[in-house]
Amino acid sequence: MLDGSSSVLGLSDLLCGMAGQQAGTAIPGSFALTLNQTATATMTWTTPAGGADSYLLQRIPLDGTPIDNVPLAGGAITAGEAVTAAGTCFPRIAFQAAAFGTSDVPCGVPGVSTLGAKATRNGKAKITRLARPWRTHCNAWRAGGSLCPLQVSGTESANDRRAAGR
Repeated sequence: MLDGSSSVLGLSDLLCGMAGQQAGTAIPGSFALTLNQTATATMTWTTPAGGADSYLLQRIPLDGTPIDNVPLAGGAITAGEAVTAAGTCFPRIAFQAAAFGTSDVPCGVPGVSTLGAKATRNGKAKITRLARPWRTHCNAWRAGGSLCPLQVSGTESANDRRAAGR
């Protein structure tokens, strides 16, 4: 994101993932991961057909720190977990009697703000020049695991577009 003087304001949150990791008969569905420019991933999902007795959410930091296994109740459809600056991946396993299922593996990398404290309000960038609204959302793990901006909202001016070569 650029301000009116072509200064970089920061980088958006990124989402990457490994598609094709679903397996088993009790696969949790509609997995969504959001960061909202924080170091906490909020995850939501739908229960597998027939419900789930329990879940195991794995937290795999990409900075080399140890993997955490987070047990969740079978009725859980949301969780919040810390994300390292290098990014963190979150595979899920659902258990249903003798059956189980694994999800695709989404990963989140928190965005970075280069603004000083005076240029932000409540930790969010203050954008005062409004022009063309834009919004990007990407479901990367369904698109082959590429990196893309995740839930970036804001505006950019004509000067911003010219400075960025658009």
